[in-house]
Amino acid sequence: IDDFEVFSTILSALMWRLYNGPIRLYTDDIALSYYQDLGLTDIWDDGIDTETLKNIPDSINQEIFWAAAKLFAIRKETVPFAIIDTDLIVWKDINEILSDKTLACLHRENLDIDCYLPYEMLKKRNGYKVDPLWDWTERPCNTAFAYFNDPKFVEYYTSQAIDFMIDNGEYPKEMVSQMVFAEQRLFSMCAKTKHIDIYSFLEDPFQKENELFTHLWG
Repeated sequence: IDDFEVFSTILSALMWRLYNGPIRLYTDDIALSYYQDLGLTDIWDDGIDTETLKNIPDSINQEIFWAAAKLFAIRKETVPFAIIDTDLIVWKDINEILSDKTLACLHRENLDIDCYLPYEMLKKRNGYKVDPLWDWTERPCNTAFAYFNDPKFVEYYTSQAIDFMIDNGEYPKEMVSQMVFAEQRLFSMCAKTKHIDIYSFLEDPFQKENELFTHLWG
């Protein structure tokens, strides 16, 4: 991992601890060994979980679904909780903002981005069925930060995402569309189906008046 990514991981964990509470890392044994060699394991004051990712079924291709682990981590947690990518830094206390929220995300994304494909172009296993109540015009959510405070939604969302990924092994022409559907587009469509509002912290991922977040992706 490049140095700047290691530094962002350290900042992400320590800034969250400073303002927003304990933080746990979900990872695998290889990454744990790497972080141990770097002397970083103490930055996650709520511990490191390597068991959850061992339970990802072999029927999920983790090259295609490179963030599948996040869905299993979300499924394991108890609400209320937030999940943040290691390249995302939260610079301030956001507990009060989230105190009356059911769901939150970093920002919404536009459907005209190339990675958000229409249903017909997504790769799907034979026999896969979508929820007929899904609204395919709903804008996806960037879930580099996501907040959950409804256990029934967590069950519904993760079940739908995992169902889409299982036995879905045909490679797309690029390596983005399948995962962002399972993680980011389903998040918003499932929320609308369950009539749950999603709070978005940012209107635009590149907006200048943002003092809360740094996301290295951007």
